[in-house]
Amino acid sequence: MKNTCVYHLCVSCKKGLMFRSRQDYIRFINNMALLAYKYHIRILAFTVMSNHYHIGIMNIMYVSVTERTREIGLRMSIGAKGRDILAQFLIESILISVTGGLIGVVLGIGAAFLVNILASYPIYIQPWSVILSFAVCTVTGVFFGWYPARKAAGLDPIEAIRYE
Repeated sequence: MKNTCVYHLCVSCKKGLMFRSRQDYIRFINNMALLAYKYHIRILAFTVMSNHYHIGIMNIMYVSVTERTREIGLRMSIGAKGRDILAQFLIESILISVTGGLIGVVLGIGAAFLVNILASYPIYIQPWSVILSFAVCTVTGVFFGWYPARKAAGLDPIEAIRYE
């Protein structure tokens, strides 16, 4: 039976990777470059998706504040303090981001089980990674919901009620 391995780790001689020929070495380098390119594209796609996530949260909160300006003015005119309005919009922002995080965790776990079943590749989901994802979602909700919430909390009640 022919050995299909083009390289092996030489443990006894402590020289690292050993190749049978220059072509095997070139094939190995090309495969590694292709692998790096594929993972680079995946990391880039993930980065683009996660960068647009916080912009979406901030825009949703801006629209929410704008659409509910009269409600905010009414609440403030009957005694709600700025911190109450701030808390309302921060909680809303956190709930939006944690809901997105929950959907992401469910899709990620589902994809991991699907890969495990279809490719017979063992995948282990660490509990700390799920906890970390929810922590990142919460921090994202607070961080990018803060400015729209501050804007809502700083509205003048009379001007907010007049707003159309």
